[in-house]
Amino acid sequence: MADSVALVGMSGVGKSSVGRTLAAMCSLRFIDTDKEIEKRAGCSVSEIFRRFGEPHFRALEREIMRRMSRIPFIVLACGGGAVTDPENVKMLKENSFVVYLSATAETIASHIGKAESRPLLAGDPQERIKRLLCERERLYIDVADEIIDCNGADMRFVANEAAERLMNSENAKAAELKRFVKRMSGLRG
Repeated sequence: MADSVALVGMSGVGKSSVGRTLAAMCSLRFIDTDKEIEKRAGCSVSEIFRRFGEPHFRALEREIMRRMSRIPFIVLACGGGAVTDPENVKMLKENSFVVYLSATAETIASHIGKAESRPLLAGDPQERIKRLLCERERLYIDVADEIIDCNGADMRFVANEAAERLMNSENAKAAELKRFVKRMSGLRG
């Protein structure tokens, strides 16, 4: 049974911005896995990659995903590569209503600029994004309960769309989360 919303998609697509807004709209707590990894490691994601490499980062990510999967009623912004780990995918499918925020490489590149803080996009960000998107898009689609096209969309619109899709979902795994959101909305309103 899903009791959280997980946002997946490429680095720079807007998962954190959408997640914060969606969490506020639905009276849920917002958690960004990259921020949790940084707290755990005591340094930035780019520093983890530089000093310890991607395998160490992915191990930390798996640990954080495992911990976050036990917390109910949250919106979780997952790292762009979280779906490359089968254990993360299993946890997402079991515990979350998963929304894939989809965008073209051009849109993502326009969001991130030079990508200095995003280690896997260093160099030619647009070319790296295209390559990673090609490698990961099928993984995003396979884990997703819903897909939202973010090209040219305002992040508040995307958050509204995610909330609507959650609340209108016939997906049985989202039932408990929907009940919670409805109950909290009644308290607010």
